[in-house]
Amino acid sequence: MKPYMMYGLRRGQQMREEYYPECMSVSRRAFLGAVPAALAAAPGGIDRRAVVSRHNPTLHRIDPRSPLSVGNGEFAFTVDPTGLQTFPQPYEAHVPLCTQSQWGWHTAPNPTGKRPADLRLAEFDTFGRKVGYATSSDGQKPLFDWLRENPHRLHLGRIGFAIDKPEDVYLARENCPQTFTERSRDHPSMLGALGVLPGRKVDREIMRRTLRKVFAEWRWADTWGWDFPMVAMTAASLNEPALAIDALAMDTPKNTWLPNGHNWQRANLPLYLPGNGGLLLAIAHMVRENAFPKDWNVRHEGFPPAGRK
Repeated sequence: MKPYMMYGLRRGQQMREEYYPECMSVSRRAFLGAVPAALAAAPGGIDRRAVVSRHNPTLHRIDPRSPLSVGNGEFAFTVDPTGLQTFPQPYEAHVPLCTQSQWGWHTAPNPTGKRPADLRLAEFDTFGRKVGYATSSDGQKPLFDWLRENPHRLHLGRIGFAIDKPEDVYLARENCPQTFTERSRDHPSMLGALGVLPGRKVDREIMRRTLRKVFAEWRWADTWGWDFPMVAMTAASLNEPALAIDALAMDTPKNTWLPNGHNWQRANLPLYLPGNGGLLLAIAHMVRENAFPKDWNVRHEGFPPAGRK
């Protein structure tokens, strides 16, 4: 070893002995734990709330490129505006919400069957001698990539608020959560979007759930005679012939049909023409959709099939 290097080593040792006589090897974790303890032992102690509240970030919106990172150096996770990882989907394409730690590592199985020592190193001239470095994947890409990627920190999972969401059904109108409670009377008009109307932008599975929920929870005594044909048309459009027939044949006062063909509603309203017109329209729609039970023998003529003008 060259004389000036020997001098430097001796001088460094001397400085450590002079300035750090009690210096000892300490882990990072022990050091991080000792700092708060030392501060707490200081005269007057430490106001932890005051220290922490000096840095109170507030997120007002989701920014997929800049989630907030929370941690202490040993454990950290990225969060959304809820302070947890409640809405991970918007972040997936940019900076995913994840949880990592100093102790959470993972190594994927080696697909090559080779040992790390089998990696061929690229030699470079280093002060007159050849030194190998792992810089080239030529002819050994699977092993090279596996060594580069492993071990890697393991995503430990996500934690977020469980937010109760309304059942995925259509409501009578926007912001009407009472549709199936105190408002479950009169016309179930949301069904008309598919059947009475073509419903080109209607999600059929959501409408199917809506239809079944209407059957189960609607107060049918408080409806009107044309509501039953409307429900039948929705069922026909969803290829639910049994529900279409159930709607037309529902045993409830407003779906009463007299021998003279009148749709009776109440004593002072013994006929209701919208009910008659609705019934004719529903039958025609069921014919076009071929929405009768399969064991029924239905004859018709002059009705183009659904989808044709």
